[in-house]
Amino acid sequence: MILFNATTQQNEEAVCTVDTANEIIATFADGNFCKFPAGMTMEEVTAQAAAIQAASSGQEVITPEMQAAAAEAAAAAQTLADQLNASNTMPEGDQTNAPTEQPGASPDAPTNT
Repeated sequence: MILFNATTQQNEEAVCTVDTANEIIATFADGNFCKFPAGMTMEEVTAQAAAIQAASSGQEVITPEMQAAAAEAAAAAQTLADQLNASNTMPEGDQTNAPTEQPGASPDAPTNT
């Protein structure tokens, strides 16, 4: 099927497959894809494809360099998230959540934690 690829701003061949929800997935050679809801007729798919092209035409062409920069930024963000998940980020000496003693309470009484 020939469809408009919003990333390249060109009409290109797309391979159609069906997913587990019975949606039609049209995948381009570059990995981008369009989804069409289950139960559509050929006329409805054709109309939806035209609507996608009309809505997407004129968008900035996404170059391989732009995709590489986005992938690099995503990798850096994931590295930071992994570091944050692996460390205790509470500043040393932070008493915000430290147990407090109740005035007049016995030393054996439970404290707020």
